[in-house]
Amino acid sequence: MPLGENNPPNVLPTVIIPSKLRHWQIRRAYGLLLFACFCAQGLVSAGYAQADRVSQLIKDLKSKNSITRATAVDLLPRINDPRAVEPLIDALKSNDPYVRKGAVKALGFMRDPRAVEPLIAALRDTDPRVRSTATEALGFMGDPRAVEPLITAALRDVD
Repeated sequence: MPLGENNPPNVLPTVIIPSKLRHWQIRRAYGLLLFACFCAQGLVSAGYAQADRVSQLIKDLKSKNSITRATAVDLLPRINDPRAVEPLIDALKSNDPYVRKGAVKALGFMRDPRAVEPLIAALRDTDPRVRSTATEALGFMGDPRAVEPLITAALRDVD
């Protein structure tokens, strides 16, 4: 019976060990069994932890600490949860150019169609690094709506 199915997750199954095994072999076998049980339990609960992590990272986008915001912008696309798209779009309005650049990069990586228009708007950002990253993100997304704005930005931008 799998751990946690009818047993509480903190109760380990009884182990039947052959009597010919030496004491150290018994400890090693039991240790490996414990390790396997804890790993299995961690994998089962990882989905819940990820959902909580996304919520926390979305909150971190509004932090007063720029390092916290930049870290959230960096981690959100790695989880690739659609709930992060709108908060990342809001992060494009940040006063911090590093946060804006990170948000642009994250949105491009996530390839969500809701991000195309805000990324097109980022082509007119005051910071050349944000504009350059927006160009890369839109190219990576491959959305046809971005073709004309990318050409216009390329002709206009001298940075």
